[in-house]
Amino acid sequence: RGVAPIASALTDVYQPTTGVPMTVIQLHGMKDAVCPYEGGDSPTGHTFLAAEESIGRWAGYNTCAKSPNTTTTSEGSTRIEYVGCAAGVGVVHYGFPSAGHGIPGNTEGGLNALIWDYFQSHE
Repeated sequence: RGVAPIASALTDVYQPTTGVPMTVIQLHGMKDAVCPYEGGDSPTGHTFLAAEESIGRWAGYNTCAKSPNTTTTSEGSTRIEYVGCAAGVGVVHYGFPSAGHGIPGNTEGGLNALIWDYFQSHE
């Protein structure tokens, strides 16, 4: 049970409200012009929340600790993780400072491996 939004965030209309806790790993380029990292209107016709607000909403949905742990990875990415979530799920966000809407697949050692490893650590 989990989701891995890549280059996307919650919108002003679509947000989690009820259901079972789920692991979330959100990957977002900080130079994204399609789904703006800082939130706002998109050429897709949606209004997105800021990426960091979006992950905070997921943390609230999963009843995680209020304050996240924020670090910078060895590649210079921003990593925001909420701990203490319901049912042992995890909530983490990666912001990639040099990426736009298309995040290179080899970022942080490989996006697929990053996602899979996070899901595996929160079964």
